[in-house]
Amino acid sequence: MATNLSAMSAERLRAACAAALAALALAASGCSNGSGSSDDSSAKGDDVSPTEQLLARPSSEQAATMYQGQLVRVRDALKKLAPDADWDDTPPIKTGGSLCRDPFGDVDGAQVFGLFTGGGGAIPDEDWDQAIKTTAAVLEREGYDRVHVTVNKPGLHEASFYGEYGNVVTISGQRSTSIDLADSGCFMSAEAQAAARSGQ
Repeated sequence: MATNLSAMSAERLRAACAAALAALALAASGCSNGSGSSDDSSAKGDDVSPTEQLLARPSSEQAATMYQGQLVRVRDALKKLAPDADWDDTPPIKTGGSLCRDPFGDVDGAQVFGLFTGGGGAIPDEDWDQAIKTTAAVLEREGYDRVHVTVNKPGLHEASFYGEYGNVVTISGQRSTSIDLADSGCFMSAEAQAAARSGQ
């Protein structure tokens, strides 16, 4: 299940993990509202059209810059925790794009995308509880308010953090370490936003 980041402590992390794993199927549907589902906090309100909702958000180009900064800040924090993990120092790379789901699927120029960075080496197993706590502390300042720990056992680790646009950042580790923007949430391109505003 999802856990409020500001309420999490290192001592309670393991208990939160166990509770999350016990409700994995429920959490998978309840935490991740993906690329603009009707659960999205900015998608509420029957009187606001999907296009108007996306016009109130940054453009996809602005969002990409924002998310790149978030992933770099997570990477820098984890690098201090595990400096020997052979971290990549280049900007996070875009991992593709696709159309948004409802209610934004028919909005012109609306899209979701992913970003990736990480390290060629692994964060030590004994440091993963702290890695999750460290990532939570960074992303809480960026508006992420929930965490779901999928697995946290020797040799295999994964936790996802959820933000206001349906955006999801996932950190995972096995032989290497990944920091993924798994889902950006839905955004319109700057060109599409300009076109929509001119037609209003």
